Amino acid sequence: MWKLEMPTTYFLGYRLKIGIVVIVIMVLGFFNESQGTAHYGEDSVGSFPYFEYNVPRNVTTVVGQTAFLHCRVEQLGDKAVSWIRKRDLHILTAGILTYTSDQRFQVIRPDKSENWTLQIKFPQERDAGIYECQVNTEPKMSLAFQLNVVGEHPAAMQHGNANTASPCALSVNLLISLYCTIATLYTSTIDGFR
Repeated sequence: MWKLEMPTTYFLGYRLKIGIVVIVIMVLGFFNESQGTAHYGEDSVGSFPYFEYNVPRNVTTVVGQTAFLHCRVEQLGDKAVSWIRKRDLHILTAGILTYTSDQRFQVIRPDKSENWTLQIKFPQERDAGIYECQVNTEPKMSLAFQLNVVGEHPAAMQHGNANTASPCALSVNLLISLYCTIATLYTSTIDGFR
């Protein structure tokens, strides 16, 4: 077996050169030439946008009753939020702008809020399906929402519809079932009499 002997100074010089190259690459990696400022830690996990998953993602509404799909994006930074209708890949909104001629669709975002709510006025059964809240990161981030649009409950028609209240009389000791659909963001009271 043979052994190649090299001077110790060769290895020290080689290690020193590698060390300098690594340091230069690291420094250049954190330097943004377009703005001329250092952004140390810009690629850390905590600075990327992320979805708040604690929102209803399976939403059911009645035909004609405004539907709201709530998407909450934290740490958005310079990225943009868009709403896409999945069945035809139609871009409905990008940022606060609407990109559809259908004026029933609109994004609602209170000033500098993390909430990007897609509002669908007068929804029809054909509007049912999957809608995506997307963020233009690389790779793209998306969160799917299922919208269900149903006709009025048949029992609701027996004693009026959701917009009108009418009293009804029932026998004592009669077992009844009450179904309640919250149709608005406004509060109201429901009174039951025995």
